[in-house]
Amino acid sequence: MVLWLVAGIGQNFVNLPTQTLIADRITTAMQGRVYGAHFAWSHLWWGISYPLAGWLGSNFAEGEFFYGSLIGLMLLGVVQLILSPPADENEHVHANLWHEHEHIHDEHHQHNHHPGIPSGEPHTHPHQHKRIRHSHP
Repeated sequence: MVLWLVAGIGQNFVNLPTQTLIADRITTAMQGRVYGAHFAWSHLWWGISYPLAGWLGSNFAEGEFFYGSLIGLMLLGVVQLILSPPADENEHVHANLWHEHEHIHDEHHQHNHHPGIPSGEPHTHPHQHKRIRHSHP
């Protein structure tokens, strides 16, 4: 029961910040899609972990939590290695985030506007940076 409590607390430490990030960083119009994608992604992993937990409990009754934790840690490492961008000190990556700040369009900052928003002079409006890599000398 203590380990179950610890696992629940850990899940809470992941879910609450995730929901807060979505609410803070995603425009209201896109939040439903992002919450839906997050829900689907998390439930995909539940669909994998529940059968795995059942199999571990049936075959390794004395150490199923330990072995499940090792498998989770291994998956975390694999995902981190595969999905992490290369660490290059001279490379700048714009995050894929919705935000608002004053800007002018240049080669690194292109997006469409709603009617009535000027594009050739400084202006503000919610926009999203695509993940763009470019090197700085």
